[in-house]
Amino acid sequence: SRRIPSPFISSPTVFAHRLWARAPDRDARSKPSGEREQKMTRIRLYQDVHFGGRELATDESIENMQTYDFNDAVSSCIVDSGIWLLYQHAHFQGEVSLLTTGNYGSPNAMGISNDILSSVRKLPEPSGPTICLFEDSHFRGRMVVLRGAHSNLKMLNFNDKMSSAIVLNGSWAAYEHVDFRGKTWRLETARGVGDMLSDGSSGFADMAKLGVYPTPSPFDNDTVSSLKPL
Repeated sequence: SRRIPSPFISSPTVFAHRLWARAPDRDARSKPSGEREQKMTRIRLYQDVHFGGRELATDESIENMQTYDFNDAVSSCIVDSGIWLLYQHAHFQGEVSLLTTGNYGSPNAMGISNDILSSVRKLPEPSGPTICLFEDSHFRGRMVVLRGAHSNLKMLNFNDKMSSAIVLNGSWAAYEHVDFRGKTWRLETARGVGDMLSDGSSGFADMAKLGVYPTPSPFDNDTVSSLKPL
């Protein structure tokens, strides 16, 4: 069965209905207090700008923020670690923003409109060659993660469905047909996302360098049937 994340939710005025409650940190430089929270927290979402109001923290993707009574309620966030995609609508749809480790004190800093966030997606930790494939453009819809060669995406129910991609590490060859045949497209990043995180860069700046492909280019839409790292 699918794992349902159990975020930490806090409020300055009421007790949380999950895990425990505390007043949210207002210092953007602050770190989560307590060993337990440090292990759990990857992204912290706040109701108000500059990290004020209610807080929701999670280390897993959330497909629908309404599950935690936090739909359309985010105005700032802190990414403690990892790479995250923020979506306007539930089920990973609508406008999207990519965030890496850092503090984002306003909707403008997060790259979204105010109070529209309805789902968040955590990207996997890059360990060796890693690529994320998405069913729709701009990283929307279903995501499939590959860490090695796959000769037939039909086995993953993803044949001819790739419309966008994020290369987290390495260089990849995408093929038109199964068994690495047909037209070939090269997808790569000039450096691993681990390097990107360490130097503090974030967002969609210099997409090609980060291995970010929000639309079917250079590959053709809904035609990729196999991939392998180079």
